[in-house]
Amino acid sequence: SIFMSAPYTESLFSMVTLLGIYFLYCKNKTFISAILIGVSGLVRSNGILLVVIFLHQPVLTLINFISQKQKLSNLLKKEYIIKLLITPLTCAFLVLLPSTLYLYYAYNIFCVLGKT
Repeated sequence: SIFMSAPYTESLFSMVTLLGIYFLYCKNKTFISAILIGVSGLVRSNGILLVVIFLHQPVLTLINFISQKQKLSNLLKKEYIIKLLITPLTCAFLVLLPSTLYLYYAYNIFCVLGKT
């Protein structure tokens, strides 16, 4: 039947997601992890929700910073700004970019070119 011959993407999604998490937490390769998780967003649309895992470490760093009652000027050091702001935003961009490009492509095919 048609339903039994349809390709399923759950295993590919799981593999790419787990590889992304492995590279993030075990190998500390943040950008490779972001690319892999971006691919998981292409495989299944709920993969874009995995952008949240890149906020885990900055939030923990902020909680530790606040709990130790350090001065605000220490937070404005270059390594904290890169760790808490630039890296997570770049990773979020890399995760959301493939899905956004695909949606733009589909919009152009079905909404813009389809009207002619």
